Amino acid sequence: MMQQPTASWRGHTGNAYQFSVYDANADRTWFDIAAVYIFAKRTSCGWVALYVGETTSIRDRLTSDHEKLPCARRNLYTHIHIRASAETRVRLSEEKDLIAGLNPLCND
Repeated sequence: MMQQPTASWRGHTGNAYQFSVYDANADRTWFDIAAVYIFAKRTSCGWVALYVGETTSIRDRLTSDHEKLPCARRNLYTHIHIRASAETRVRLSEEKDLIAGLNPLCND
């Protein structure tokens, strides 16, 4: 069995966060887990974060009507990165840190 690929993202504080990496075009059913997530694309220079968000349910949030999906598609996102985190306070803190550090194009 293949191990799920991972990527590390660094927030404004300098903290590094490990994410599991999923192909955006793969057909899948998401688990009902709370998490921080990133719409990202891979370039020749590495990963580029297009949108950082958090949710109490990846399954309910990552749907075809996600309000930031049009922006991610316009900017050619290729992957979704997911970091499971059950604690709301922790998710919100990590999301804020990552947005401040990465300045994703679709977080306006």
